[in-house]
Amino acid sequence: MMLGHLAQRYWRPRRTGRLIWRPRVAGPHGAEPGLVARRSAAGWLGLTADVTAGVVVALGGFSVLTERWPQVEAGRPPVLAAVALGLGWVVYAETRFTGRLALTGGGLRYGGDWYPWSEIRGVRRSGERAGGVHLRLEPERLPRTVVGGRDLAVPDERLIAAIEAFRTTPEALAVGLPVTPPEPAPGVAER
Repeated sequence: MMLGHLAQRYWRPRRTGRLIWRPRVAGPHGAEPGLVARRSAAGWLGLTADVTAGVVVALGGFSVLTERWPQVEAGRPPVLAAVALGLGWVVYAETRFTGRLALTGGGLRYGGDWYPWSEIRGVRRSGERAGGVHLRLEPERLPRTVVGGRDLAVPDERLIAAIEAFRTTPEALAVGLPVTPPEPAPGVAER
């Protein structure tokens, strides 16, 4: 488990994915058409390592308590139910949303966070080790908002090009006709 957790922190897979058009993307106000970026292999490994660590800590801690104090045995069903609900919530959150990041006519969705196009003033590469795209929002939010990075299969350059293109014309995504995302400028090197 520890090796999996370390691998998901330091592994930098090649990100060569593209934004994919979907006629129905789940958002905060229902489904709408948009472009989707799927989770990378490093992102799936990180999610699996986090869920596994949570389950092992919860069940391991409870087993230590039951060995020390036998009267805690009565708490086993609620703890198992809580672990099952936690796993169910993670699975629900991953299956409800199409892809890790989505660009729709209403805005940008990253995981469970929603950023309307009217709030996004611009984007730039993040200086963080994990990569990603820094969103300049109106009003400014703290901590700084970073989307993407190594948990997405789409490189930061492609994501920046798409956000910049649709930030000013989000109605192109709302029409419902397939949209081809823009490619980064030829001089920009992809990782």
